[in-house]
Amino acid sequence: MFLYLRQAPKRGVKAPLAAKKKPRPKQFGIGGALPPKKDLTRFVKWPHVVRIQRQRRILKQRLKVPPAVNQFTKTLDKNLATQLFKLLLKYRPEDKAAKKERLLKRAQAEEEGKTVESKKPIVVMNILNHVTYLIEQNKAQLVVIAHDVDPIELVVWLPALCRKVPYAIVKGKSRLGAIVHKKTASVLCLTSVKNEDKLEFSKVLEAVKANFNDKFDEHRKKWGGGIMGSKSLAKTKAKERVIAKEAPKRGVKAPLAAKKKPEKVVNPLFEKRPKQFGIGGALPPKKDLTRFVKWPHVVRIQRQRRILKQRLKVPPAVNQFTKTLDKNLATQLFKLLLKYRPEDKAAKKERLLKAEQAEEEGKTVESKKPIVVKYGLNHVTYLIEQNKAQLVVIAHDVDPIELVVWLPALCRKMEVPYAIVKGKSRLGAIVHKKTASVLCLTSVKNEDKLEFSRVLEAVKANFNDKFDEHRKKWGGGIMGSKSLAKTKAKERVIAKEAPKRGVKAPLAAKKKPEKVVNPLFEKRPKQFGIGGALPPKKDLTRFVKWPHVVRIQRQRRILKQRLKVPPAVNQFTKTLDKNLATQLFKLLLKYRPEDKAAKKERLLKRAGRTVESKKPIVVKYGLNHVTYLIEQIVHKKTASVLCLTSVKNEDKLEFSRVLEAVKANFNDKFDEHRKRWGGGIMGSKSLAKTTAKERVIAKEMIE
Repeated sequence: MFLYLRQAPKRGVKAPLAAKKKPRPKQFGIGGALPPKKDLTRFVKWPHVVRIQRQRRILKQRLKVPPAVNQFTKTLDKNLATQLFKLLLKYRPEDKAAKKERLLKRAQAEEEGKTVESKKPIVVMNILNHVTYLIEQNKAQLVVIAHDVDPIELVVWLPALCRKVPYAIVKGKSRLGAIVHKKTASVLCLTSVKNEDKLEFSKVLEAVKANFNDKFDEHRKKWGGGIMGSKSLAKTKAKERVIAKEAPKRGVKAPLAAKKKPEKVVNPLFEKRPKQFGIGGALPPKKDLTRFVKWPHVVRIQRQRRILKQRLKVPPAVNQFTKTLDKNLATQLFKLLLKYRPEDKAAKKERLLKAEQAEEEGKTVESKKPIVVKYGLNHVTYLIEQNKAQLVVIAHDVDPIELVVWLPALCRKMEVPYAIVKGKSRLGAIVHKKTASVLCLTSVKNEDKLEFSRVLEAVKANFNDKFDEHRKKWGGGIMGSKSLAKTKAKERVIAKEAPKRGVKAPLAAKKKPEKVVNPLFEKRPKQFGIGGALPPKKDLTRFVKWPHVVRIQRQRRILKQRLKVPPAVNQFTKTLDKNLATQLFKLLLKYRPEDKAAKKERLLKRAGRTVESKKPIVVKYGLNHVTYLIEQIVHKKTASVLCLTSVKNEDKLEFSRVLEAVKANFNDKFDEHRKRWGGGIMGSKSLAKTTAKERVIAKEMIE
């Protein structure tokens, strides 16, 4: 055999190939080979910052991005960017150490008596407001914007402003920040360059214009995002395959078949082990349990109040307090008010001590009345009525709102500029209080008159000029998700029934995709039997056995609502409003007749002496009508009528105001009141019956 193999080439016969050795299969058992490496990145618990960054990146890919934001993804290419940064580094502003050294040299030169020439250096500008000003004044020659400014709203408008000025969007706000010795910088700007750099600068400008300014119209039409993930793409392909299979049966052309992927070879050593969520098994996935949390009472009240304000219809007089002054104007206004802040207790104490010391030394202390902010609702109201107020500031969150709800109308009538701002606590901080509902300025210093006039113009434009518009707009009426779902369901039912009746169906609501239900988490309806879940809470007020007095009161109230009330009786439902009533009772309390104890004391003093006794001006009373306030005035349980025959001189002005208001509300409206019948307000059950009858009549009319 050996001779045959040796002689084969001579005879022209090919030698057979030597048999290859087969590789030994790896044994992955205990003590065997290590298993192949896997990509375990998805099991790693990444830091919160990394997760947020990744989620943000994926969101930007998935969601549709408008052109104004999408243009920031088109950045300058690497070679041009390096040229640009080399140029910018030549015009880098001096850092703190260099500035300190320059100032020291200058100080030394001044000490030696030398004259130091200081020219303004050509440097990069890096403040957004400054750069905007330079662009508007046509002083900017090149603007460089970072692509990753957060929030993007800070610079999203800048490319549109820079259409005539060359601008470039580059990667990295940190790179821009390094040029100006900062952590980050959103914008850089060059106004001029040295003669030796003009050729290089012109080349950079041409490249920048070609990439950004000339392509601005193209960029502002292109939307970004909309790149779906692997799972959603797999779902769409699966749907296409299903449609392709069903197409021949329906007689529809099948779409192009998707390419079959080669099946993955599964290693038998690593079996799939689905989680078992039973007792003693794996923990179930985390759920959002915020609606099961028992929140503190204060938090619940706040949330309920917020939702109620959204749901209920809010009248215009209250709704106007949601239209507050915008942020920039509010900051200007508060800066102005802080200049006229009244002195606090410590400052007052110090001033009085200094005044005492000056008096002891025999010096004359000049004390001028300072111009300060006025506060207190009654004081501010008086200043408005006397036309002394120049600006009134009202808080939007006064509680109860009835305290200030009438103030905008008064300011408008007296032609006083007023503004509604956020936060009674912010107003309170100005006057060294916890809260303040109203502040007022009567005058300002000469140096602040220009700024004050600008604020007044802005305030008038936002509030006084828009008063008629605000007093017609109702607020609220924003319904929740459940009620909206119910209305949509009703619309669908009407749409289905419409063809049967011969009525045009409304536009069909869009069908929402059905939720994929996890079979492991089945719905378990509550069992209300013995030993089961507690039944839902019911309103059991109608089963309560109320006291006889309470029942009589409620029956009387319902009867007054249901029965028709003649005008002569119905006019007693039109009572004086709260503010006027408080003024009236304050006035009556001044003329309160003396009680038994005071009378006894007066008679004791009079006994055995000749005392001149004038008849006092007091309230006259009689008849019966239950009112707690009247009881406080005349020392009786009840009084139906009170009467004033005259008042003191110091109260005549207040008394005349009350009289005018009373006449306007009652005497002038007497003819109107004596024609209006009251009552006739039906209950919920009777209203339900009438609406049911109306529906039956409506159906019969259609048929």
